[in-house]
Amino acid sequence: MTDNPPRAALWDMDGTLLDSAGYHWLAWRDTLEAENHPITYDEFVATFGQRNDTILRGYFGPDLADAEVGRIGDAKEVRYRQLVRERGVALLPGVRRWLERLHAAGWRQAIASAAPRANVEAIVAALDIGSFFGALVSAEDVQRGKPDPQVLRGGRGRAGRDRGGPSRRDARDRRAHVARHLAGRYRRPHARRAARRRLRTLDW
Repeated sequence: MTDNPPRAALWDMDGTLLDSAGYHWLAWRDTLEAENHPITYDEFVATFGQRNDTILRGYFGPDLADAEVGRIGDAKEVRYRQLVRERGVALLPGVRRWLERLHAAGWRQAIASAAPRANVEAIVAALDIGSFFGALVSAEDVQRGKPDPQVLRGGRGRAGRDRGGPSRRDARDRRAHVARHLAGRYRRPHARRAARRRLRTLDW
């Protein structure tokens, strides 16, 4: 068994790396107004972080067709990314310092978010933080959004699979070490579980 099993840091996106809730609000407001279904800010807050299909069927009813879910949801995400490009985003205070410190110390880092992958990639690019992360979990990786824990069950581990790498026991012990770290450090179970799975896809 190796003496120094890898350590992992898992990052949610909105509210952890940055605060772009205002852009999400504006994007939903504008999109749903165009659909003649205006919403209040409180209605937005009540669904923030959920998958678009869940949000839209909550607004329009459970029988809303998949095609309509896709059309309206895509329009909202296009508007969100437009706001990101036009108005910019910034990391929350202290985030870059921790990204750099963890990276320098050899920690594996991943983002676990219920947002569409295009949004996650747009944010990572806008913030110029892609070099810190080895994996992303997004809405495309799950069927259920927050608060369901599936969003953090996003990947399978490849620890110990490289040629001449550690044994199965080593890999098991490394996964157990990461799991213990996550349980103690990551506050949200739904983010913890999906990112734990995604981290296993990294080349340890």
